Amino acid sequence: MVGKIPGFLPGALFSLIGLVQLVQGIGQYARCLASRTWPRVRGQVCYATVVKDLLSTRRRIVDVYVYRPHLSYVYTVAGQEYHQSRRRIGDVSDWRTGRTFSTRKKAQADIADYFEAKLIDVYYNPKNPADAVLEPGNTAEARSGLFVGLVSSALGVGLLTLAVSINGCG
Repeated sequence: MVGKIPGFLPGALFSLIGLVQLVQGIGQYARCLASRTWPRVRGQVCYATVVKDLLSTRRRIVDVYVYRPHLSYVYTVAGQEYHQSRRRIGDVSDWRTGRTFSTRKKAQADIADYFEAKLIDVYYNPKNPADAVLEPGNTAEARSGLFVGLVSSALGVGLLTLAVSINGCG
């Protein structure tokens, strides 16, 4: 029996990871849908810029750069001022780990609608006004958690099924 346990570990691990990702993905997807009904206030773009970052690798033969759009805006809810940088649910708040582009031109095109001092609509979570987006609703970034969770879970179940068929049930 002890010799059979390691055969089940990869399947169990993938199933567990998939389940966690699936639960997180469902939560994020629910927030996307909820954001469609969030209240709207006027805000203002503080700045919109593109940052050039060097991708780090251990043995670089050629330097590879990526371009990251970085956006910041301010808005007020019930007399309280908030600052935010997220455009959509699923976007990473930290601009260093968010969406990247291979050229500066593509990154600039991504934020072209958000120039400095532009007045914008900001959609905020009524339960937590610091949680806000400029583009409410469903996005590919938000659905990716569901997809990864489903794939990982399916792989885990497949590995568990294979382990049972090879090793038997007990």
